[in-house]
Amino acid sequence: MVATFFDYLKLVRWKNLLLAAFIQLFLRYGFYIPFGIDPALDHWQFAAGVLATMLLMAAGYIINDIYDVDTDKINKPDRLIIQNKVSEKNAWILYYLFNAIGLIISFSLSLIINRFKYFSIPVITVVLLFLYATDFKRKPLIGNLIISLLAALSIITVLFFDIMPLISMPTTSVELRYFVLIVHVFIAVFAFLTTLVRELIKTLEDMAGDWRAGYATLPLKIGEKKTIILSIFTLISLFAFSLFSVVKVNAFYLYVYSGIFLLMPWTIVFYLLISDKDNKYKMAQRWMKISMFTGILSLLVLQI
Repeated sequence: MVATFFDYLKLVRWKNLLLAAFIQLFLRYGFYIPFGIDPALDHWQFAAGVLATMLLMAAGYIINDIYDVDTDKINKPDRLIIQNKVSEKNAWILYYLFNAIGLIISFSLSLIINRFKYFSIPVITVVLLFLYATDFKRKPLIGNLIISLLAALSIITVLFFDIMPLISMPTTSVELRYFVLIVHVFIAVFAFLTTLVRELIKTLEDMAGDWRAGYATLPLKIGEKKTIILSIFTLISLFAFSLFSVVKVNAFYLYVYSGIFLLMPWTIVFYLLISDKDNKYKMAQRWMKISMFTGILSLLVLQI
């Protein structure tokens, strides 16, 4: 068994890693700096922080796949990488290596900005990802909530290292503190709810493999129909939160943007969930991922 470079890229979900990196780069260079906020990290330090985020995320994907081999043989046999392409031994080596490098970078950055307590965020991330892969994902809802929380953290962690030291300075104006706080809350809640919808849909797609593996995921506990209802309720909550945010800003361009690039994808997801189409859950997940991207980009409209 000889794994290619592309097999390893698939193992770490390189598209998701690039999306997370792009969002962090966009928030710094396309939003915060244009608004006149001076970050605490220089360009190379920030790049190192983004790399640390990607490495910790990659390690999370690897440990998840290691413990998911049996279910993946049923749910997605054509996309099974560990054992088929990459040996379990090499996967473990990469898991430890990525976590070690990611934590070392995070520790170094916490010392640079003199905020050692921020180092607890990546540490907690590693622990939760391990617990998710080994235990929580087999239980109803708690695994979905943990992944949704970590998705929000993966986006804003580097921003904590980069922006929060400035905000905590006594000379920083109340208006600037309030502005950054509101933006962080929006990003975190939006990412949390978007990921939660996608995670609930994923449990629906994986029901067959999860049942054979003896998991107790939400659809296997309360049924497929009730899980669909919960997914739709969470989707409506996401819409309500986004609508509230848009109304508070009250900008014409933001209304137009949100209608096209947020409401339309969510309407498609709603239609898929109540339809009888084949692969509806897989398609719905893709549209939720698109809405995550377009939702973060909506901050660009605020500069118009």
